[in-house]
Amino acid sequence: MLPILNTLINRKFIPGLFICVMVLNACKDSDKNSSLIFEELNESLERSNRAIEASSTTYLMALSDKQKRAETAERARIWGGFADSIHSKTKNLISFIDSLKLKIKNENSKVNDENADKLFTKLKGHREFVLNQHERIKKEFDKIIIVADSGFDTRFRNKEDFVKINFNSSLALKNISVLLKFENDVMTTENEIITYCYHQIPNNYDGYDKFSPITFQNSTHFKSEEELVVSVGMGSLTLRNMPLFKINGIKVNANDEGLGVYKMKVEENPGKYKVPVTIEFFSADGRRNYANKFIEYSVEK
Repeated sequence: MLPILNTLINRKFIPGLFICVMVLNACKDSDKNSSLIFEELNESLERSNRAIEASSTTYLMALSDKQKRAETAERARIWGGFADSIHSKTKNLISFIDSLKLKIKNENSKVNDENADKLFTKLKGHREFVLNQHERIKKEFDKIIIVADSGFDTRFRNKEDFVKINFNSSLALKNISVLLKFENDVMTTENEIITYCYHQIPNNYDGYDKFSPITFQNSTHFKSEEELVVSVGMGSLTLRNMPLFKINGIKVNANDEGLGVYKMKVEENPGKYKVPVTIEFFSADGRRNYANKFIEYSVEK
């Protein structure tokens, strides 16, 4: 095995292979060892991609399992949805790259300008799609994601540069190496973000089941000057989603059971009345949500 590849194949993932590809680009297409060099590089990249794919599949299965468990289902559906969307988009892009590799192998040619242009656009679009799944994902990965990163923009100012730099070789194996490298970037990115999505879901119950704001009252019919008691809570009455309550415009703190209790004297005059209730809480995806309700009651003579 060639020494230049030793450090590559000993790693499970290969996130920075572009430098290696650039080094190998120094090999002349006519060099006797060029075909062997690129053949070994391609085998290493393919092994890495298979390992990444296996890891991503494992995390996707684990996310699916968490969606079936009552204690993690709600949050798992949200973060699993992000992971599934990224996986679907990645699968489509990998399928396109595979079609280009197959065409090169069958025709012993290089990627034509039209398909190279499509690849350039798809890589740029993939980065935007992945980062826009959720603000947390964008914050976490904007500066470290390796698909169409800042270095990509520096190297390839436009589609013409992309084609000229990457697919100027007449050696089929060399062009396949470039495609495998981009494939590796896409799959590594998918794996890192799917792993991140998985770790947004707790292994044990932390109160993030499906929340349902609730309100109840001691009665709906009162005599003049009787006391109305309004209680508000969140589903299983947990404090873990940090609920805030307002009843009749007054802030009401949650007690140890997660309930907010408000008492008031009903009106003296007979009639039907409403008391506005606002419940603010953290939902399973970490966003702050609001629920507005009304307590209705009537005062009799």
